[in-house]
Amino acid sequence: MAGTLTLPLPQGTAELRLTLSLVCALEKAHGSLFALAGRLLKKECTLGEIVGALAFLYTQAQPETARAAAEEFLLSAPPQPPAALLANILVGILTPLQAAGAVEAAPGTGENPPPRAS
Repeated sequence: MAGTLTLPLPQGTAELRLTLSLVCALEKAHGSLFALAGRLLKKECTLGEIVGALAFLYTQAQPETARAAAEEFLLSAPPQPPAALLANILVGILTPLQAAGAVEAAPGTGENPPPRAS
């Protein structure tokens, strides 16, 4: 898994490197990314859950950023709503993993998982 996502900051942006260790840490902290994406699409996530996941990612992109500062920015006036930002990040993480066959579609997404080798 390679690539980066751009996170908006009060002044400028930060680059978030997409790595397997980032995915594992995010899932350890916030559970299955497919489940999180499903709850987000169904509008079942609380604002605290959304901001918590985003603050985690911001502190990964910029370790010197305090979690409280990231949360304050995300709750004050981010350039896009936190739910939209998290959705874009999850798409950026899950799409390449699914395209590479590293993960299957989550149950109930309407997508057929790739065929399994026999």
